[in-house]
Amino acid sequence: MRGFMRKLVRKFGRKLVRVLVGKRLPKGCKEIENSVAFKIVEESLNEGVPVKMTVRGDSMFPTLAGGKDQVTLHPFTEKESLSVGDVVLFRYKKGYLLHRVIEIPNSESKIPGADSPVYLKGDALNTIEMATIRDILAIAHFKQHSPTSLFWKRTASVLRKVLII
Repeated sequence: MRGFMRKLVRKFGRKLVRVLVGKRLPKGCKEIENSVAFKIVEESLNEGVPVKMTVRGDSMFPTLAGGKDQVTLHPFTEKESLSVGDVVLFRYKKGYLLHRVIEIPNSESKIPGADSPVYLKGDALNTIEMATIRDILAIAHFKQHSPTSLFWKRTASVLRKVLII
């Protein structure tokens, strides 16, 4: 078992850990807040351990569907190159977001410092967030879908919801 999973098992027990990696909540288990789970994720990333998780929310739809797609978060260091188009996990206000980098001002002229601004946006959103290089915790890696398979995968998901209701 990897370091991240070991920490979760120690802190919350084996049943609840299954929930955190994308399975249903077993009877007798309680759900924990995102803030608690992400503190453990951040600790693991600071130790250099990649973390695999199922995404929640639809801000990155259609690229990532909440509750269905998984990402592997690889620790980000300021020495690494960050480019427009990367999907990153970053601290935002009092929480964490997984969004796409849309602009890095002055990135051609010099290596950005820890306080350099970065502009990010969810694929399904119109709002733009501003963070600094220091706020970025990880770069997300996930399975890329061809446009055709992505269309059918998302269409099937919507049809299932419509047919169930």
